[in-house]
Amino acid sequence: MIKITNILPGIALASLVTFSRLLVSVSALDRSAEFLLVSTEKLDDSGTEIDLCLQAKQVVSASLLVLQACSDDSDSQKWTMDPYGKIHAKGNDNLCIAKFGKTDLQLNLCDTTNLNKFVINAFENTINFQNNGLRVFSVKGDQPIEGKVINLPRRKYSRRMQQWISSPSDLFANMEDIPLEFHIVSAMNSKCVEPDSLANGSVLNVNSCNTSNDSQKWKVDKFGIISNVADSSKCIIRDSADLKLGSCVKSKLNMFMFDSNVSSLVQKRYGKMAFEVIGSVVKIKSRVVLAESQKWSLIAPINAPEINFIGNPCTSFFNDGKCTQCTGDCDSDSDCAGDLRCAQRHQVSGVENVPGCAWGATSNPYTDDDYCKYVS
Repeated sequence: MIKITNILPGIALASLVTFSRLLVSVSALDRSAEFLLVSTEKLDDSGTEIDLCLQAKQVVSASLLVLQACSDDSDSQKWTMDPYGKIHAKGNDNLCIAKFGKTDLQLNLCDTTNLNKFVINAFENTINFQNNGLRVFSVKGDQPIEGKVINLPRRKYSRRMQQWISSPSDLFANMEDIPLEFHIVSAMNSKCVEPDSLANGSVLNVNSCNTSNDSQKWKVDKFGIISNVADSSKCIIRDSADLKLGSCVKSKLNMFMFDSNVSSLVQKRYGKMAFEVIGSVVKIKSRVVLAESQKWSLIAPINAPEINFIGNPCTSFFNDGKCTQCTGDCDSDSDCAGDLRCAQRHQVSGVENVPGCAWGATSNPYTDDDYCKYVS
């Protein structure tokens, strides 16, 4: 689902792109839509690339997880995710992926332990253990070979088989959706994160967003270190319960994840600690499921074309059968031209935006029509 975001004070809607998603109901039983977890590495079978998916060997308790050719017909490859970070098996909703032993994964009962809670980390296209985000889903042997077991070792950037994307691609944010520079915008009050000053030790606040203020703009590297655009030597670090500016040194105190399942910014070393707005100050606190004060959007200023409802389906109105940027209604990514993707909208409140597009005088935001979105 796409993150709900209001127009930011002082910024034209045409200049914004919203990239985060969230589950919008408060029910603890809510699930994401069904998805496959697809490896970013493919099996080359006699010159043909084959998508490889995470699959339960059997949909029974204690079953191992393995790598297999993706199949839309296999329930053992289909998953849903709840707001707590539990990944449920489609074939048995009472079974979830869980850590057991030191580095192993298996299906187990979806109980209340912390061994079955994970983060869909959009900063790295990884699936991280919530209790220790330095451990990620990986393929033993680091080779795209069917039947290989999936485990949970430490993150190593040299390993190719530690990165995953969801299918459908629009369900969770991924690296492609994170702009090079972005505002960190609170879902609670639509204000932007900025430091008191650019000095070391400056605390983080939320203030009215201003696209010309570089201290409100941020970048993230492959480790999850978030640096300030106004001074790239200054990064967000954790200081007890505070978030402050500090030196950009790789450490457990300044690596973070964007949990695209619930639109939260969390600490990588311990993913149960989340950015939270308290008054006008940004702190780091224990995660509270679906708390608006812990939800964020990553928004970049761009010159966005206006949304244009061509017809349903929009493919019928283009000679090549491909809808252009910000046109709709589309049904899937394949309806969209080039690298565009179909932004699936679910709200009719008028505040659910389309990444890379702007609502114009003739467009109607009060529908759940879908449009071809910009990919950063």
